[in-house]
Amino acid sequence: MSNNRTTLDPSDPEDRVEIVRIELKRRGLSFADLAREFEVNPSTVALVLRGHKSARLEPMIAAAINWQPQQLFPKNYDTKGNRTARTRNKRESKQYTIRAGVKSTAKTELEAA
Repeated sequence: MSNNRTTLDPSDPEDRVEIVRIELKRRGLSFADLAREFEVNPSTVALVLRGHKSARLEPMIAAAINWQPQQLFPKNYDTKGNRTARTRNKRESKQYTIRAGVKSTAKTELEAA
């Protein structure tokens, strides 16, 4: 639990881990049990709980503790429960390509075609 608070906030990754741990313990389960059921490495479950986005695992983890994905992962869903768009990393979001050592904008390449 973060900052000695009495309530847990699922938008805080540390709190989210604790919420899932408590709920799994109530059901007699562990993170390793989830990983086996989902056929993934236990570290993958931990990564998702700590903030790594996974459209496949988020709903599965939430269902395992009878929560909605948007309750457990509120930053990844809008108010209607739809998954928010994936943000691109810096490499994917560059607006230029490098060909033969020359930078050119994607827009210029499309206009030239």
